[in-house]
Amino acid sequence: NYGKSYADWSVAWWQWGLGLPTNGHPFTVTSNFDVTEGQAGQVWFLAMPDGTNARTCTIPDGNALFFALPNSEWSSLEGFATETDQRANAKLFGDHIVNPFCTIDGVPVQDIGAFRVGSPQFTFTAPTPWIYGDTGGTGTTVADGYYVFLDPLPAGQHTLHYGGGFHFAVAEGDAFDFDDTLDMTYSLTVAPASVSLAQQGTNLTVSWPQTATTYVLEQTDGLNPANWLPADAPVRPVGTVY
Repeated sequence: NYGKSYADWSVAWWQWGLGLPTNGHPFTVTSNFDVTEGQAGQVWFLAMPDGTNARTCTIPDGNALFFALPNSEWSSLEGFATETDQRANAKLFGDHIVNPFCTIDGVPVQDIGAFRVGSPQFTFTAPTPWIYGDTGGTGTTVADGYYVFLDPLPAGQHTLHYGGGFHFAVAEGDAFDFDDTLDMTYSLTVAPASVSLAQQGTNLTVSWPQTATTYVLEQTDGLNPANWLPADAPVRPVGTVY
């Protein structure tokens, strides 16, 4: 999966989420949601707030998606100082996830139970304030839950629907009562890659997206401007624009 294991991608997902500013944070219900916030490379992350929510957004063609179903993390910045405490709480909440599900364009992901992942302990850096507190900084944490890695979708319209919940009950032997439900729908437009042409004298420059934020330029020399037919015109890279 693009050079990382599921566990490693879960770390990258959490580092992304914990490092974002609180304004417009994708973990919250917000009118300022921007799917491009903090994204880089060929794998983009999606998140969901508590409750039932829907978002509509556009993503670039050719990008894979990694997103979390119900999960949790327990960090030193939240008072869980040791890896033992972090892992114990992450596992406890992971064991109490109920009814995880994911459909892609109406087709259910099969054997969803196999998509649970516990992370190694990892380091993250949070802004001040951050999503889970008034004071950020560098901390350590462990996460546990369900995640889906989705290969690039074809250009066009797509629907992701996923979620699940947590269930604790004193009557069932738990230390406390707690129920939470998460239900997320993304209406996605996968934008096809655009190619642009520019003529300058007898040179033709062609550019197209290589990633969401990188454009590759190639230039041909010696074109016949009358009919755009190459006259012994070798193609050569002329640089990368960011």
